[in-house]
Amino acid sequence: MKTNNLYLVLIALVLTLITSVTPAYASGQRHSINAKGQGQLTSDTTTAGKIIGGGLLHGTTTATLNIAAIDQTTGDATYVGVVMITTKHGTLTLNDVGLFNLVTGVFSSHSTVAGGTGRFAGATGDLYFAGIVDLASGNFTDEISGELFLDRVKGK
Repeated sequence: MKTNNLYLVLIALVLTLITSVTPAYASGQRHSINAKGQGQLTSDTTTAGKIIGGGLLHGTTTATLNIAAIDQTTGDATYVGVVMITTKHGTLTLNDVGLFNLVTGVFSSHSTVAGGTGRFAGATGDLYFAGIVDLASGNFTDEISGELFLDRVKGK
């Protein structure tokens, strides 16, 4: 009986902790991101591109990706890497985790802010990339969404 009560208390404590935890975002201005990107595979594991209509993120991109695993049946490759977005406001560095289908060229990824310079110093947030690579040319297009939280508001 005592053991069951202890388990119930532990479960209640864990549930309380899980429901009370909120993401740690910079205490600043929230920016919703809804942009388009285009670029080129520059090697098997690197890309270069640009973000168009991204407002705050309008600029150039580079990525270095490392293949973690490939499913030979589906052609799905999982990868991790670093994405750099360079704008007139500074540079945003993101840790990226994604899935790329080697047969269709379709990809999607989740990127978490790892650092930044200029206006992006102290930034937090997440971006999501979804697109397709033309496997013959290596050109890609993607849609970028998510939220960034900046420590400083514009003009400071």
